[in-house]
Parts: sequence; C-alpha cells; structure tokens
Amino acid sequence: MQVRIPPVFWQFARYWRLPERLTRLWWQALSQSRYSQPQALRQAWLLWDGAPIADPTSVVQRTCAPAEVVAVLEALVHEGRLTRQLATQMEEVLLARATREGTWH
Repeated sequence: MQVRIPPVFWQFARYWRLPERLTRLWWQALSQSRYSQPQALRQAWLLWDGAPIADPTSVVQRTCAPAEVVAVLEALVHEGRLTRQLATQMEEVLLARATREGTWH
C-alpha cells in the first residue's frame, strides 16, 4: 500500500538530500508508529501541510531540529518500524546537513 507523503515532508527530504527510497520508508514507518515521539513529529508535518500557520523557523529549528529527528528515528528502531541499518543510513544523511551546534545548515 502506497502511503501519501505530504509535500512538506518531501521538502525536508530534499533539503536533507535523503534518497527517495529512504524518504518513502521513513514516512511509512512514521505512519505506522504507535510511539508518541514519532506520532508527534508526523502530526507536526501533517498540520503544517494542511495549514502552515506556525512560524517556519520554529518548525525547522525546534520541532524538526536534528536531535529531535534523530530521536524519532531511534524510536522507530526501538518500535521495530525501521531496521538499525536503515535508520543509520538516514541518520548519516541527516547529520551531514547539521552543524556542530545542532542546527541545520
């Protein structure tokens, strides 16, 4: 079953330079997750996609900060929604776009 990926998630994936295959696998894992942290991040993206009224800087630098995003990937591994290998691939791509200070380039 093909899960609809919101445009805002595609925008983040392009910014991160995340390959399409990993983008799709990540969104599928987020869509199936029952853990609160992945659900909260997914909900933030869905809300932004539906009605972008939040401050974009806040969404990018707080809600979707590198540490938050990596924590969500780790939660998806713990839950069994992503393999360790896939999460590591995703994390390597993401962290290549993060600064030493823990923000996005």
